[in-house]
Amino acid sequence: MQVVVAGMAIAASRSCGVMLAGGTQMLAVYALMSAIAQAYALSWQPEEVVVGTTRWVAEDPTGATVDLALNLGKGSLTHSGRIPPLLATHLSFADSRYPQLRAYEQGFVKEGIGAGAACIAAHLSQDWQQHQLLAAIEAQLESLIPI
Repeated sequence: MQVVVAGMAIAASRSCGVMLAGGTQMLAVYALMSAIAQAYALSWQPEEVVVGTTRWVAEDPTGATVDLALNLGKGSLTHSGRIPPLLATHLSFADSRYPQLRAYEQGFVKEGIGAGAACIAAHLSQDWQQHQLLAAIEAQLESLIPI
């Protein structure tokens, strides 16, 4: 999966911005993109690529996502010396009416399966704020809960 995503992102970066949705896994894809581009002399636009995640992933000390991004920039993995741009949504479920979502704030859940990038995209394209994101997420959860 990572090789396919890396190839698609390399190609897409030539004509548009690319947000890789995920934390440490997508940082690995960013490093892979750089290595592939160098090994095969492919042109790409690393400044057009960002990694989008949730604050739960970015703040998790066991994942060390921010440290990994910083280390990728220092090491030879990105070949360019660029620190992969890492964006994190500040989405909070602290005020959610659903205990399933509040579990994120208690540290029981951190994976969002692209939730961070989706929230970042909603904010950038529609200027959605915390209350709008939470309302939309709760509406989706409501549609899944049996009556």
